[in-house]
Amino acid sequence: MSRKEYVSRINKVIDYINRNMDAELNLENLSSVAKFSSYHFHRIFKGIMGENLYDFIQRVRLEKAANMLLYQPDVTVTEIAFNCGFSSSSIFARAFQSHFGMSATAYRKSFSKNRKINSKDSKEQNEPDIYYKDYPITVGNFNKRGLLSSMNVRIKSFPTYHVAYYRHLAGYQKGIYNQEITESFKKVENWVASRNLFTSTTVGMGITYDNPDITSNEKCRYDTAYTIPDDITEASGEIGIQDIQGGTYAVCRIEVSKDKDIPYELSISELGTVVDYLYGEWLPDSGFQLADKPCLEIYYRADNNQEEMFIEYCLPITPY
Repeated sequence: MSRKEYVSRINKVIDYINRNMDAELNLENLSSVAKFSSYHFHRIFKGIMGENLYDFIQRVRLEKAANMLLYQPDVTVTEIAFNCGFSSSSIFARAFQSHFGMSATAYRKSFSKNRKINSKDSKEQNEPDIYYKDYPITVGNFNKRGLLSSMNVRIKSFPTYHVAYYRHLAGYQKGIYNQEITESFKKVENWVASRNLFTSTTVGMGITYDNPDITSNEKCRYDTAYTIPDDITEASGEIGIQDIQGGTYAVCRIEVSKDKDIPYELSISELGTVVDYLYGEWLPDSGFQLADKPCLEIYYRADNNQEEMFIEYCLPITPY
């Protein structure tokens, strides 16, 4: 069996965990999803993911809980504990204290628009925000000093997307260009193109599962994906198939071009700026709260100009 097949089976397990975070996730059930014996599965999972199965499940549950504490203020700590798969509030309290160094209640209270709360193993972000290597990125309007002065946020309803995806396992930093993610897009693109599945309605997207202000950079999960016809249900190798559930999103459109009039050192940081703005400025005053879905980065080419591109950063939301 090739490494690609091993990765494919582990990806199915991760997809199952993402969909069933509040359920019992034991070794026997998950090894069955992977179609490995429980003995071998535990070792294979650690070999692919770099952490053992229990630690992975515990970490993603706690990081999901942290995100809910910050962005779903009407949900109680106890409800969050059960929604994230903890069997009791006391077990959750001990695990949260151990991972984040404070209680869940203190964590929620200490959050504000101008402060980032990080887990103990996360790193400070000191590098300049760079996301898209070849094109300056602009959002809203620049004032006379060259600084961003406004952003447009639209509320949009998206359908469920049926996608082929490649799971990027090397982590990423918010707003920092990542050559490996570009290569991951190419892998999915080649798979889709080789099967003649591209159409005029095909959508390319990045799918982010973690909040880089909570999850350490090297463990942030990112899927590169293209929509495919609904009747395609099996992929091959490291390419997987999944459905991204539709719903309501807050959307900022980022214009990407080769406009030399916009200062490069400012424009390259704008995707990271958009993310921080949506979470820290727009969401608290919007009347919405974060929904339990991954964020999306949807890519479009300009209809009449192949040199220009749009990225819609899509934050999943639900009313209070």
